[in-house]
Amino acid sequence: MKRRILAVLLALAVVLALAVVLALALPTLAAVPADTVPYNTGTRHETCTALSTQAQQYYTDGAETLLKLSGSTSDSSLESMDSALYRALQSLMTDTMTDSVTYKSLPAYWARTDASQGKDGLLLFYSDTTGGRMSREHVWPKSRASFMQQNGGSDLHHLRPEDSGVNSTRSNYTMGNVLGVYPDCTTKAFDGKTVLWYSSKNDRVEVADNVKGDLARVLLYVYCRWGQPNLFETVASGSLPPFDSDDRENTGMPVIESLDTLLEWMQEDPVDTWEMSRNDCVQKVQGNRNVFIDYPEFAWLLFGRELPADYDTPSGYAREHGSDAGTFALTAVSSDETRGTVTVRSHTVTAFPAEGYCVGGCTLTPADAAVVKQNGNVFTVSRMTKDCTLTVQFDPRTPSTVHFSVPEGVTAPADAAGYTGDTFTFPQPSGTPSDTAHDYTFFGWAAAPQTDTDSRPDFSAAGAEQVFTQAEQTYYALYYYKVDDPDAVGDEYRRVMVAPDDWTGSYCIVSSDKGKIMTNTPGSKPTYLEAADIEIDSGSVRDPEWVYTLTAAGDGTYYVRDAAGLYLSCTGKKNVSLTKTPDDTCRWTPTLNGLQSDNGMLQYNASSPRFTTYTSSQAAAHLYAPAAGSKTWYTTLGGSEPTPHEHTWGVWKVVEAATCFRDGLEARSCTGCDAVENRVIPATGHTFGEWTTVSEPGCFHEGTQTRSCSGCGTTETRTIPANSDNCPSKAFTDRPDRGWYHESVDYVLETGLMNG
Repeated sequence: MKRRILAVLLALAVVLALAVVLALALPTLAAVPADTVPYNTGTRHETCTALSTQAQQYYTDGAETLLKLSGSTSDSSLESMDSALYRALQSLMTDTMTDSVTYKSLPAYWARTDASQGKDGLLLFYSDTTGGRMSREHVWPKSRASFMQQNGGSDLHHLRPEDSGVNSTRSNYTMGNVLGVYPDCTTKAFDGKTVLWYSSKNDRVEVADNVKGDLARVLLYVYCRWGQPNLFETVASGSLPPFDSDDRENTGMPVIESLDTLLEWMQEDPVDTWEMSRNDCVQKVQGNRNVFIDYPEFAWLLFGRELPADYDTPSGYAREHGSDAGTFALTAVSSDETRGTVTVRSHTVTAFPAEGYCVGGCTLTPADAAVVKQNGNVFTVSRMTKDCTLTVQFDPRTPSTVHFSVPEGVTAPADAAGYTGDTFTFPQPSGTPSDTAHDYTFFGWAAAPQTDTDSRPDFSAAGAEQVFTQAEQTYYALYYYKVDDPDAVGDEYRRVMVAPDDWTGSYCIVSSDKGKIMTNTPGSKPTYLEAADIEIDSGSVRDPEWVYTLTAAGDGTYYVRDAAGLYLSCTGKKNVSLTKTPDDTCRWTPTLNGLQSDNGMLQYNASSPRFTTYTSSQAAAHLYAPAAGSKTWYTTLGGSEPTPHEHTWGVWKVVEAATCFRDGLEARSCTGCDAVENRVIPATGHTFGEWTTVSEPGCFHEGTQTRSCSGCGTTETRTIPANSDNCPSKAFTDRPDRGWYHESVDYVLETGLMNG
């Protein structure tokens, strides 16, 4: 009996030990387990005036060497990456980063690195408090970076916990000053206090004052450690770093509005002891530190700015070596307050013109006291050397009126009124021209009258925006009509619906489903061609800009050449380019669904807009050929042409049935000529059922729900945020719910290894 009991106890002990080991192994791939990282014991908003022991030991050769290196003399974040100081700081933070964590394991580490008052909950980044539904926040938006969930996208110095609602509101807006700059801004509150001020139409968001320094130091870390050049300026795609394997988008837009705002926020919110303690904790995990927390002075030195002497930093270097530049006063005034007013906030002056006036410029007194940059109605004053006054001039605007001329029988739209430089929208006229000589269809608006011409004039479509450029201007309603002409080849291209015996001829390549035409412009990577918008009207496109020529290459294949004579080549899956000399990679087989190569079908990828070859199902890239048998004429109704042939149309026949996500096509033919008319059958759209829970969320993991379309079987998935509603160990009230063993206990309960 005793042997049986001992055997059972021994087996149970082995199972429990195994469960704990497995549970502890799940959260992270890093060498340092999360539960061995010390808790952050610093205090928020208690200014840090001394380097920690770890910080002092980190700079093995002494920070003095780094502090003496040359920074940049440019106000460009891209150009400043070439300085000796930038390269040294990047090398230091890169070489000492001996380990990393996974994106999924971040919360386990945050429980230690971002702890509030030791173990008192997880401190949210923007909200600066505990609580809420935690989400992983990329402080540097991933849509403006070369990373997503790897490298910089899983760096503990970068990513921070934040309430999911606040995170969503923050979006990917550019950080900057909003209060006092955009009067119509919106706010986001959390736990009873405002934490964000934002203006979506101006792409700006501002955080609370006591978070600004933390944010600025994170952005500087990412800029320097991960080589992201678009810190405070837009950077062209050719100067951006290559994508990580899981990333596909980087707009190159700035993450903060200006260098001056960055430095202003750094100084306004100095390093606190909590930040210093967090830097120590993260170093225990990754090996490297955020140098801009230890030495905020690097931010000024990096861009060749004078250090402010009235700035408390952990090292005290700024007070010892700084200048009095930060103490100079900036005053802003209006040239005439009946024409407009101004506000000043730190080094930013914002102008508010009255109705009928605009910002005409500014005058700085004394003229050599600072550098002034203007961006619309906002002026940034930097490099101040003395007290100065900025006077903003307001000038009268020129009123502008646009008239719309229409033919008899059509109701003229109301005039558009505004000021030069403003925009107006071209209207849609109502009514039908009284002239019955032809079947007229409204096409757009022309800047001058047009007498029947078969050359399409310049025009603006209804709904398009245009800038007021003159005090008074008239646009004329432009119409088109078709005239039967068997020998004509017009500007209309129709989708090829019947395969010809010989495909030789001119074609444009169009994604019928998505309204995109293939250009001859290579993408940012030379493996695809760019797409452009094109209007598809009843299965036809009119006057396409990009036309390709097919010529026989033998064995039923064809060469495809653009207008410049370059050959379309496919050297592999998802690898299409244009080349000067044809070879076997330039052979294509035309079909009714587009061009087929040995490496897949030429298709359009809507999620990552481009034309290239795929073996999987993307949007078809159909061939459109010139429509023969009619000619299109344009007129603002004047002159005449021969009476067009009266078509006798047959019944509509389905060519391609519509699906949930793809438009269909039907066609009908004229019984008196070869004319064919097409029209689109709109996609039916998905019919989704109810959401079904696949997995319940827990304290440390998200749950999932799915639903399926009854028409095509497409499945949608969404996540259920992690929460404690279904916590297996919720009933255990005799132990703190934030203990290091919490997740291990959950694991053995969920798997049935323990039941009480």
